[in-house]
Amino acid sequence: AEVVRVEPPGGSLSRRAGPLAGNPGASLSFALRNAGKRGVCLDLHAEVDRGRFLDLLSRADVWLHSQPGISDDVPELEPNRVLERAPHLIVAVMSDFGLTGPHCKYLGSDMIAVATGGMLYRSGAPEKPPVAIPGSLGYDTLAVSAAVGSILAVMERNVSGRGQILDVSAQEAVANLADWSVPLYSTLGIYQHREGAGSYPIYRCRDGWVRMLIFSKKQWHTVLDWIGRPEPLLDPALEEYWGRFAARPLIDEHLGRFFQDWTKIEAAAEAQRRGLAATPLLTAAEAIDNPHTRARAGFVRREIVKGVTAAVPAGFFIIDGVRVGPRGRAPEPGEHNDEPFASEPAMSTLPESGNDLPAGNPAAAAPAGGAAASAGRAGDRRQPQDAGARSTVGSALPFEGVFAVDLGVGVAGPEVGRLLVEYGAEVVKVESSTAPDFVRTVIPGPVNAPFTSSNRGKKSLGVNLKTEEGCRLVRRLIAQADVMIENSGAGVLSRLGLDPLQLRQDNPRLIVFSTRLLGSEGPWKDWIGYGPNAHAVSGLQYLWNYPEDVDRPAGSTNIHPDHYTGRLGMLAVAAALIRRRRSGRGMHIDIAQFEVLQHLIGDILAQESITPGSAVPCGNDSPLGVPWGVYPCAGDDEWCVVNVRTRDQWQALCRCLEQSEWASDRTLDDVDNRRKRRREIDEAIERWTRVRTPMQAMAELQAAGVPAGAVEHPAMQVDDPHLAARGFFRKIEQPELGEVTVEGPCFTSRCLEPRDTGPAPLLGQHTREICAGRLGLDSREIDRLLAAGVLEQWPS
Repeated sequence: AEVVRVEPPGGSLSRRAGPLAGNPGASLSFALRNAGKRGVCLDLHAEVDRGRFLDLLSRADVWLHSQPGISDDVPELEPNRVLERAPHLIVAVMSDFGLTGPHCKYLGSDMIAVATGGMLYRSGAPEKPPVAIPGSLGYDTLAVSAAVGSILAVMERNVSGRGQILDVSAQEAVANLADWSVPLYSTLGIYQHREGAGSYPIYRCRDGWVRMLIFSKKQWHTVLDWIGRPEPLLDPALEEYWGRFAARPLIDEHLGRFFQDWTKIEAAAEAQRRGLAATPLLTAAEAIDNPHTRARAGFVRREIVKGVTAAVPAGFFIIDGVRVGPRGRAPEPGEHNDEPFASEPAMSTLPESGNDLPAGNPAAAAPAGGAAASAGRAGDRRQPQDAGARSTVGSALPFEGVFAVDLGVGVAGPEVGRLLVEYGAEVVKVESSTAPDFVRTVIPGPVNAPFTSSNRGKKSLGVNLKTEEGCRLVRRLIAQADVMIENSGAGVLSRLGLDPLQLRQDNPRLIVFSTRLLGSEGPWKDWIGYGPNAHAVSGLQYLWNYPEDVDRPAGSTNIHPDHYTGRLGMLAVAAALIRRRRSGRGMHIDIAQFEVLQHLIGDILAQESITPGSAVPCGNDSPLGVPWGVYPCAGDDEWCVVNVRTRDQWQALCRCLEQSEWASDRTLDDVDNRRKRRREIDEAIERWTRVRTPMQAMAELQAAGVPAGAVEHPAMQVDDPHLAARGFFRKIEQPELGEVTVEGPCFTSRCLEPRDTGPAPLLGQHTREICAGRLGLDSREIDRLLAAGVLEQWPS
């Protein structure tokens, strides 16, 4: 795509956000997140420049808009008025809390988004405050969510011809990554607390640390055999996961002694050889330069701003074997002011008809369970829009008519399928009791809240892929599919005769989405693992720590790489469907999850490549402002984030704290002077927050004009008045479980309301339906295959 970055004269404030490089300092964050764009500087308060900007919008497909308050000063830029001038335009309005709801005017930050979205409360050590996630996870997730919404809106527009307004909230975007914490709370009534590495332990080695996860009984016995079966660990209670969970100190003592003589890469390699999920905890420098990243060419040295060359991530999408990533550096302010841009929206270049993209049929029926909704549905997510608010009742969602086969397990693969379902696709989950999706079985019973959330609305085909007949049936199913999703270990599908290359030869229109921990190429490609393993090997876990504990990793239990990758996967599949409409050909999309994390901290890794040794843990400190931290509130393990950037925000904080002396000391208007007195300031804030709940502290500070956010855990999120007013959470009546509260969509629009998916399937629930309807088998043949153990159905 051609992307034009529009900035005020002199450039945007984000050009001054650290880390910085060069002289004068250029923002590496800005450089990486704007690489390859063209840049213009326009004063939108001036009539001539404003006219030029509106002309640019009239020829654009999408306006990515992150300053919703600008229309207060410039009414012509109010999204509805812009749509009147350019009715084809997709306007993705990105904000901290969304355009509606009681907190819509609250001030935010990346850290506040992570806090209010439910990701911060269990980050870090239990005896310390929650520790910020390095990089810009909150705003990067907001951006990806806007991209997801924009591409879906473009698909919808290419059928209906209309533009629309998308309301994308950073809080809600992050809440979609929070490891099913609200679904679990809604069914179990409890939530996980901050516990450092927790059930994903980190062990000291001779030269650092290794992270190893032990989930299954088979893995436990493998560990016992490896370390010599010490007598204290032979207790039968340790055969089960929860028994080991309760005995973690004893297990950690033995494994800690065992690993101390190994190097971290040797320990990980030997563990992987034995079938155990282990990865070395790499420093920033090691994450950039190690045998695996070198073999994959995961980093490239290039000029990212004028005169500054750095090692930067090369891109996390590999399309048909070719890595796709940023090309060129970020623009200088106003660099392309005098150059021409696109003369018309790209929608006019798409074919008027054709059946290669099923959603391209404007006569397609509305999805079962309800068409995309206009205002008025229960849990209505109201939008302040008119021009883009026409109802889509009776029209197709973007993926209507798309058929996908989901071979995924865990999170990343299934999340792609779930998002396809929400916007119209039929998705069949292939599974069996002999090799179940481990998320289905992580809690006893036929189904649980995490499985419900990530597999809602799918159909389940119970088929044993360890049988030749079972594999043949799945190959026949994939031959009819538009999309196949998989995140199996490297080589697993090939051994089953389901190699993506062969499947695409049988079905050239097939789009295959693959993802795994370390990708499909490189010396570590066969390594297995989970989200926390990606934290370690990507360099993120080393940085995700308190500065005083640099030699003692804080650990984390978040598995956000999987959820984040799921959104990238849906975005890539949507783009592939659009391209297939032009070319008639499918593609193979491959993502390595550790590379996704490296892009999220790409600016920090680039800084390390420029100034070796500079990328170290900084905890909750930030170059963006002071005070900047997480402060204790009334209650047990309750916290509030306070971030102060500007002079006005500092003066407002002084008024809240009744610190008139600070307010009158003009030297403290300067952030560097405040940094020198940070401990004194932090102590004053702590005294103030300790007598208030997190929500009270946030409300009082925000009312005064101070950016603040409650560190929300699930019990707070389900009662959050803002999320309730926006109708974010959804209710699902799940058979064999009961009512489950699940996360809502990552953006809202009256023209793209996701359908009510219904519950997740029970294992084999749709076996007969799929075999008869999709594969043409009669009842006698289905009965034979069930009796032979090739197929299974619910109830078994």
